[in-house]
Amino acid sequence: MSNIADTKLTVLTSIHPYSLESIKNALSVMIGGVTNCSSIAWGAGMVDNALFIPFLLEKQITVNFLWWFNGAAVAQNVDCGIYDVDGNRLVSTGVTLSTGANDIQSVAVTPTKLGPGIFYIAITSNNAAQTFFGVAPGNQLTAYLGMAFMGTADPLPLKATLATIAGKTSLIPMCGLSSRSI
Repeated sequence: MSNIADTKLTVLTSIHPYSLESIKNALSVMIGGVTNCSSIAWGAGMVDNALFIPFLLEKQITVNFLWWFNGAAVAQNVDCGIYDVDGNRLVSTGVTLSTGANDIQSVAVTPTKLGPGIFYIAITSNNAAQTFFGVAPGNQLTAYLGMAFMGTADPLPLKATLATIAGKTSLIPMCGLSSRSI
């Protein structure tokens, strides 16, 4: 009989706004949000602007894919990327046409080692009609979670200047990173 430690199983690393790495102290609020996700429009006030969602890695991982969960309206451009705490872009999908309504869209990126440390996943769209599955818990919670905002950020820039999210949006889109295709 073999020992399970000898099987060399690869653990799927997938981090998103609702994973333990992202949610700081709002676990109970966010668990409720996961089961209440809906298709939410990016909105006119967010066109060409980016959201930055923080997450913490306690060990190093390799990111091979970035993904987002398209809502009912697609065929808009999306850019998704990872930034360090100093606002330096580490990897990005580049401007990508969203395809597949009500489906997760996974985009292969240059394999990138991250961690340990604090990082941001960033997402932007060039059209108010683009929808993502997510929750809209209110501006106070998005600020409490440490989310940030950047205007004029489509495509995602090499260097981000992060600003407070207060009053910009309450949307927390389902997006993330993974070591394997989703």
